[in-house]
Amino acid sequence: MKSYKLIIIGSHSVGKTTLLNAYFGKATSVEYKPTLGFDIRSKLIKDGSRSIHLTIWDMGGQLLFSKFYDRLFKETNIIFLLYDITNPLSYHELQTVWMEEIKKRKLLKVPIIIIGNKIDLKEKRAVNPDEVQEYVKKHKLDYVETSALKGINVTTLFDEVINHL
Repeated sequence: MKSYKLIIIGSHSVGKTTLLNAYFGKATSVEYKPTLGFDIRSKLIKDGSRSIHLTIWDMGGQLLFSKFYDRLFKETNIIFLLYDITNPLSYHELQTVWMEEIKKRKLLKVPIIIIGNKIDLKEKRAVNPDEVQEYVKKHKLDYVETSALKGINVTTLFDEVINHL
């Protein structure tokens, strides 16, 4: 059985824990409850003739948790980097804080998927999708939009990642 480590990072309140809860079939809520430190969950996945053990680390987005970053990024196989499509600061921090942390740890060769979350609030979109497309193209990253709260594209996102492992 192959084991993989996936980390979910991004600024606070972008929906990292909600994305994880949606994938694991847990109830989601619009009430914001910050992750203090990190949350680790595992899933055994049967994909045809192979078995995959996926360990998912959900890191609190507050920068005060940066002391955990070395532990978080160690032996990472996949990175989900979330921002909130209604919050331009979260997209700015994706580029200036989170991508810098990835570069500092020399993880640019690890598959990185940029996730624009909260598409259920598309009427409040404040991040230009063309700007995001230009950024992901320039940096050769994958991009998906989701609504973790409504479960839109969540299973598809994880299934696509698992298919490419």
